[in-house]
Amino acid sequence: MKTCKYFERCGGCKNLLIPYDTQLEEKSKWVKNLFNKYSVNIDIPKTIGMFFPYKYRNKIHLSIKSLKGKTIVGFFEEGSSKVTDIDSCLLHPDWAADLIALVRNYLKKYRITPYDPITKSGTIRYVVARVLDGQAVISLVMTSNNFAGRDYLYAKLQEIFKKVSLYVNINKRTDKLVFDANGFKLIAGDKYLESKILGVKFLSSPNSFLQVNTEICKAMYQKACEWLELGKEDNVLDLYSGIGITSIYFAKFAKSVTSIEYNSEATSMAVLNKKLNETINLDIRTGACEKVVKDLDITKYNKIFLDPARAGVEDGCIKSLLDSNAETIVYMSCNPETLARDVKKLLGKYDISQIQTYDMFAQTPEVETLVCLKRKS
Repeated sequence: MKTCKYFERCGGCKNLLIPYDTQLEEKSKWVKNLFNKYSVNIDIPKTIGMFFPYKYRNKIHLSIKSLKGKTIVGFFEEGSSKVTDIDSCLLHPDWAADLIALVRNYLKKYRITPYDPITKSGTIRYVVARVLDGQAVISLVMTSNNFAGRDYLYAKLQEIFKKVSLYVNINKRTDKLVFDANGFKLIAGDKYLESKILGVKFLSSPNSFLQVNTEICKAMYQKACEWLELGKEDNVLDLYSGIGITSIYFAKFAKSVTSIEYNSEATSMAVLNKKLNETINLDIRTGACEKVVKDLDITKYNKIFLDPARAGVEDGCIKSLLDSNAETIVYMSCNPETLARDVKKLLGKYDISQIQTYDMFAQTPEVETLVCLKRKS
């Protein structure tokens, strides 16, 4: 068990002082209790965890604030607009400490001031970085494109990472959104960096959604594929499919895959990833799942995978799942409350065949869950 000098203020790793084995057991119990709430009684195995439950996060979101004339670089304190000034984090690899030090020195050297939402003055708001295989996509969130030291910053970033794509996102919004979706501009490096997971090559944009824990993500995708029992006669429907990683992975084993994703930027990336992998048996659709499925012959699909956002699955989509007559449905969820609610709605036609919790967010109370549902005979 490790300790952190920012623990009392930051709140980003609430479970840090709880023995790791206990954390895993408690997460399984939490999910079991939520299913019980919906009158679904099921035994849930101990949560699958990590051999080393630290330094696993592949993404960091640094908030930049000013406090009594000092520039603060760190994390928002839980439930607060205050920022804890940090120099490292137990949940992030060593590159995070190097990046934090560089950001702090860069802002000081070029006198770049943090944005003040009250006076509407200042330039920088956040620095967001995603690092996979030593390659970094880094976004500076600014209120103006007029800032100095870009060449210096990029050169220093190249000393930390194997490859770097550096973006600026101009965000003048007054709400809490980190990025303005229309505000990205490439400063230096390649537009996209290529990574690989489970043999699937993928490109990602600065705002693409990817799981923060690559080790657990691989384990969950592999287990989902195993539970789907894919063969060359199977037609798969992949709902809430993001940038297409699961769709392309499943397409390696199935006859066909149809993916549906609401976010058009994500589906644009999925198209690029489909081409990158030379996947010919994948049909990518853009739109709300509950609407797009109505245009499909839902009875064509005998295997279904879904990985919705925290809000869970819309009622219209649940109805389509029930109409599909699919043999197997595998549901991946980051919110056990909505997962239990949705699974309850499917149990008239399906039985829970397998369920497993995963420690995607080690040292926090959050848990990721996979459920395999089999059609009743």
